[in-house]
Amino acid sequence: MIRMSSGIGYAILLLVVLMALIAGQATGARRKMNRQSVMTDGPHPLKNLQPLAAYDCDESGVFRRTRWFAGGMFGLWMLVFSFFVPPPPFQQPLIIRVTACAAAGLCFGVFMAASIRGRARSAAEGVYTGKPNFIAPPPADRQFRYQLPCSWATAQIASFGVLYLGREGLLLVAYRLDRRNPPPVEIGPPDAIRWKLVDPAKRSAWQRFRVPHPSKWIEISWGESRAHLGVPRPADTLERFRAALADLQANS
Repeated sequence: MIRMSSGIGYAILLLVVLMALIAGQATGARRKMNRQSVMTDGPHPLKNLQPLAAYDCDESGVFRRTRWFAGGMFGLWMLVFSFFVPPPPFQQPLIIRVTACAAAGLCFGVFMAASIRGRARSAAEGVYTGKPNFIAPPPADRQFRYQLPCSWATAQIASFGVLYLGREGLLLVAYRLDRRNPPPVEIGPPDAIRWKLVDPAKRSAWQRFRVPHPSKWIEISWGESRAHLGVPRPADTLERFRAALADLQANS
């Protein structure tokens, strides 16, 4: 009876693995439908420097690495756990335990990576389309023509949000789900703004493992101040950024 109960337990575990895998795939499909249905410029007439699809690319490999790392750690924990429950005299053969734990780890890794990526995609969608609960619109008394959703960092703070580009200068705004609520960062005047691609800052061993292919950053400087932008397709984005600034200056 105990041996049968143990077998049923592993069968239930495999069933849970299968259900979670299906749920993970369904979540990814739902997010994709969401992403396609809101691919607009939002309620205010701003042009995005990159298409929304660019924000859905895993250029750094962080989501692929998260999937395998999370799955491996969970599977290893399950394998260790299986040596103690059920009691040793009634354990299933080692091959069954290893197979069940590998399947559980694979499912957990896929589902967790999909969940994290889904939240990141949702944030990018909200900022890109200008949803009020994700990002504050630009000031009504300022004329901005372009926007660039990005992660950004200054000497004081780092956040995710949007860079607004206008004739009077640039404005960095954090997305509203940032609990620190950092204030907007004014960048200007326009003739003092400089920009270039730079390598990411020196990283720890854990950061190098978690992000195997870090992208370059766009560094914007004005006077003694600097800001670093994390964007998709950095080289292409920089060219679009230059073109947008040239257009603003030509029509100022």
